[in-house]
Amino acid sequence: MLAARLRSLSPTRMAFLLAALTFFFRMPSAFLRHELNPDESLMLIQGVKFLIDPVPWRSVDGFSSGPLNSWGISALLALGIKPGYVFLHLLASSLVAALVGLTWLTLARLAPRSHAAIGVTPMILFMGFASDDNFLHYSSELIPVLLFALAIHFLVEEELGTSRYPSLAVFASGLAIGCSVWAKSQAFPIAGALTLLITASLIRKRENWIRHCAALTAGILLPAAAILIVVGTAGVTDDFWNSYLRGNLAYAGTGGLAATVGHVLPALTQREIFAFSVLLIFALALCASRLSLSRNQVWLAGLFAAYFSACLFAVCRPVATFPHYMTLLVHPMTLLGVLLTSGSIVNPVRVVTASRIAEQQLVSRARFPILGIVALILFVPQITRYIRYTGNVFDRHMPPATDANYKIASAISDLLRTERSRKVSIWGWMPGAYVLSRSVPATRDAICGMVITRGPMQSYYRQRFLHDLRQNMPDLFVDSVVKGAFLWHPNFDRPSPNDWTEQDGYESDPALKTLIDANYVLVRELPLAPGGHPVRFFARLAHRAYQSL
Repeated sequence: MLAARLRSLSPTRMAFLLAALTFFFRMPSAFLRHELNPDESLMLIQGVKFLIDPVPWRSVDGFSSGPLNSWGISALLALGIKPGYVFLHLLASSLVAALVGLTWLTLARLAPRSHAAIGVTPMILFMGFASDDNFLHYSSELIPVLLFALAIHFLVEEELGTSRYPSLAVFASGLAIGCSVWAKSQAFPIAGALTLLITASLIRKRENWIRHCAALTAGILLPAAAILIVVGTAGVTDDFWNSYLRGNLAYAGTGGLAATVGHVLPALTQREIFAFSVLLIFALALCASRLSLSRNQVWLAGLFAAYFSACLFAVCRPVATFPHYMTLLVHPMTLLGVLLTSGSIVNPVRVVTASRIAEQQLVSRARFPILGIVALILFVPQITRYIRYTGNVFDRHMPPATDANYKIASAISDLLRTERSRKVSIWGWMPGAYVLSRSVPATRDAICGMVITRGPMQSYYRQRFLHDLRQNMPDLFVDSVVKGAFLWHPNFDRPSPNDWTEQDGYESDPALKTLIDANYVLVRELPLAPGGHPVRFFARLAHRAYQSL
């Protein structure tokens, strides 16, 4: 009876149901009132600062995260929502839920609804039963992957001829692609690939392809034109160019093709994505042995394979790859796996007998349930971790007293309790301290990643950081490059010349040291780790009323 009622639901209602189910499974993360990843603190504090000055690369520099991630936060904060981690984790879960619902709507165009529901199950298990902070926090991958899913959905509708307004659908697809690169610089190669794929699809159909290509181009260029007009009018075009383009290319490194290829196997066998890799191999094997794809299915499979390849390149190209990059792979792997498994069963025997027909029908009916069972087996370890995680979530809903962000934020709040402006500059990578102390970064660098890290762009970032400090002197300057705080290690498990050490304190920049020593006085030291340097708090000389050491 329940199955019959589910089958009677409209596609939109079914998508909403699956999205709500995913959101419900992720609810335990909403109770976590502390930072799950520094990136989410960075985007949250940038959203707060955008309320003061909404111009990107003048008020904030999001590193590889574009302004779109924080503008959305600013829009919600402007409605009166209190900034905090509960809000941020609920926003992340909402984006994940929307991705699941949209993916199911796309799959329902490619396969029977029951097959689409089974096909989206791995995504629900992966996203809904997440217990790893890398997939629970508000990451800079969530908005781009949702926009890519939207572009692919409109592409599928146009390809299958189910869109009532094809030109509008193509324009919306282009608009989604055009917006994606302003949420994540890593989205550029994926957006470029999707542009080429959709253009090829439009030319292949021939019908009104010039008008549709014009609509696609207009959609892609519209966001870029709007943002570049704002940036140009504000006079920060050079900062945009040097930071978002040149700076991120420098951050990606110069490993070349060999290093990129070398990252592929480790990426596909990571614990977080391994189940999807196995399911995709299963789908490929089934397709190669007993399935026949229609002409349209072959074309779409090629598009999805190219889309997956572009996402894999974006994940593997940077010298430093993070687990949350794997979020970019889940959507294309889901689409490709379902499409490959949805072909018609081929009978390899020329003589068609009743027993062969029965066997063929049995295999046809059983392939997706088998896929679902395999998915459940593969995700048993993740579900087990999720059960343990939900049992402990209330014990860790508040930041622990040992948390470095919490300690630094408490000291900042104490020192700034009589100040109204609450302008702070933190030398290091501790954006959570801004969030917890409700202070505002005095410079556009809420994290000093490129300012401290040695590289070809370091001199540019250091000069800009000094310029911002002189133009907007903070009430408090904090040096947090110490043991116990976040220290950047780009290669994680092996040493690198760019690893941060306690020798990278503010004194490592002679010009910065001169500025701080001339205008600030040391008012407090906060040890975080035994034997390590303390976090140092410097008050501006004009504000000597701070509590002393």
